[in-house]
Amino acid sequence: MKSINELDINSNEEDILEFCKDNTKYIPDTSKRHEVLMAYGLNLLNIKQQKALVEDQRDSIKDQKNSSEKLIRTNKYLVIATIALLIGTIFSSIFSSWYQVKSTKNQESTNLMISFSNDLRSERNSALVYAIGTNQKPLLQINHGQFSDEQLDNYLMKYELIYSAYQSGLINKEIIKTAFDYDLMEAYKNSEVQKFIKDVGPDKYPGFITLSKLVIAN
Repeated sequence: MKSINELDINSNEEDILEFCKDNTKYIPDTSKRHEVLMAYGLNLLNIKQQKALVEDQRDSIKDQKNSSEKLIRTNKYLVIATIALLIGTIFSSIFSSWYQVKSTKNQESTNLMISFSNDLRSERNSALVYAIGTNQKPLLQINHGQFSDEQLDNYLMKYELIYSAYQSGLINKEIIKTAFDYDLMEAYKNSEVQKFIKDVGPDKYPGFITLSKLVIAN
């Protein structure tokens, strides 16, 4: 036979009812039975309270676990978002710097092209450039033309400066073709210019020769 103390939070109503029957069936005195039933009621109340407390604790633990999991997920998303933002910022800075450098370089290339073009067609060279472009013959004074070897040399040396800028990456092939394509081809295919270069030595004008072949090849 169970005692009241043997009833615990895991006891159900059937256990407690069985306990009451066992503990009251031999009690003839009604008051004694009443005491037992009172004890049953108090114990049942205590059991229910304990059960409720345990369930509350379990719910609290479950809620804390859920809250912890939510917090972990939230922190994870925040970390991912922060990393994504950082990566985006880095790429944005890199792109901005690259674009600024590219824009600056393009502007420098444009300025150089304009400067070289103006120099090639300056008052000193314009008549020679026009004569070569229109295939006037004779060209050089040695052939009874109007231009000296010095003038032609000065003109060809301008292309050596342009070639140096090209080698340094300050201007590209597209800029050379756009700005100097026609003048280069006309000078390169001019027979008097070719003879002059051959007589002086091709090593003196490697830039002019390379740039001419570059625009002719394309």
